[in-house]
Amino acid sequence: MQKGIAEGYGRQTKNEYIQFLHIALGSLRELDTQLIIAQEVGLAETNLFKPVMNEVQEMQRIMVSSKKEAQKIALFLLPSSSLCLLPFHQ
Repeated sequence: MQKGIAEGYGRQTKNEYIQFLHIALGSLRELDTQLIIAQEVGLAETNLFKPVMNEVQEMQRIMVSSKKEAQKIALFLLPSSSLCLLPFHQ
């Protein structure tokens, strides 16, 4: 995940960076699911499962927040030619 986020940050546009954040969030969701499955089939130690799951959920919250903030910033960085597509308010 970290390499993907770093790669996205190095891209030329904010939208590419947001796409890499979206992919990283998907990876976190996959990890979340795999941990739940591991617990259900008895492969995860109960005393370790909850703290690890809490960390994964916290990373998901951070990722969602980061993605939302990047999307807000991207809206302000639209090229001037795109601004004509926005509704005009008097």
